Amino acid sequence: MDALYKSLEASKQVASFAVVVLKDTASHIDAINKQAVRFYQRFDFQTFPEQPLKLFRTMNNIAQTFA
Repeated sequence: MDALYKSLEASKQVASFAVVVLKDTASHIDAINKQAVRFYQRFDFQTFPEQPLKLFRTMNNIAQTFA
């Protein structure tokens, strides 16, 4: 949750739409399997329709969490 809060605070200075989690070995965070996807979905992340291991959570959604 700390990372989401920091992302929200940063979005006040730098335009950003969402936090994205994707399957990429060079990425800082990987959704490498369906179990990992379920983990992120518990925190309101949504999958991209045609890329089930790529997830996002909008800044508006994150802001509602900390309101």
